[in-house]
Amino acid sequence: MMGGLIIRKIKKILVDSASPETCTAILLSMKKNKPISKNELFKKLKDFRGIKVDSTLFRPLNRLKDLGIIEELNKDNFTLTILGNNCKTLLIEDKNLFYDFMHHIHIRSAFDDTKDGYFLTYFLITKYIYEKRNVDNRDKLLSNVLSDIELELGRDNVKSIDTSSISKVMSWIKVLKPPFITERNNSFIPRKDVPLKVILLAISAYYEKMKLPYGTPIMLDEKSIKEISLMGLIDPIFLISNLSILPSLYPKISLNDTVDGKAILLRKKIDIEELL
Repeated sequence: MMGGLIIRKIKKILVDSASPETCTAILLSMKKNKPISKNELFKKLKDFRGIKVDSTLFRPLNRLKDLGIIEELNKDNFTLTILGNNCKTLLIEDKNLFYDFMHHIHIRSAFDDTKDGYFLTYFLITKYIYEKRNVDNRDKLLSNVLSDIELELGRDNVKSIDTSSISKVMSWIKVLKPPFITERNNSFIPRKDVPLKVILLAISAYYEKMKLPYGTPIMLDEKSIKEISLMGLIDPIFLISNLSILPSLYPKISLNDTVDGKAILLRKKIDIEELL
């Protein structure tokens, strides 16, 4: 088992098409604390260039529901949740940080045993891209992902996944700024100069992955630094050089010297309220 990773809800492991552009358009089409009908939503989405308004829109709508951003009041009406209201505010105020938060909650959902198994697929594809730095051999990448999914969920739960899931995960990675994917040669380089809030999100995601209670010190050894860096697609050297800055800016976190080395401690989960 991969350190603390347990998924129980395994109805689906295929990553559906739910592009950042479409999910963003849906958010921008909805008003805070005001339900919207499906027909009205579809009408508003037609104003967005490049958004395909057809029966496939149920996929991004389902993704946003699974992430807890929108709620389906009944068959024909949707509303933003509290998280959705905050996501829309963040999207308007800082689009780059919004996309990092969206990537974060996809990753975090992989470690939530109430979520669908496709979030595990999302995390594993991200993990292999980060570690291998390329997607040239998609069949091999998928084979590695399937092996881990079989280990986590059982052999019977890997029938519905194919290489299309890789592109659908990459669509969310490609919108991150600073970029993880460079335009030249489509290569992958761990990110430097990310906002400190992205590092906070990465540390929080590591707590979720390891099933650690918040308030538990994390020894900053090679393994934990590598895992935290993966959570935010961050360059490990950049991570290490900025950890000492965090406690002076964010009271939820502390960095301490111990007999075994440095340890970082996060008192509470970092959520979207800390980003606003």
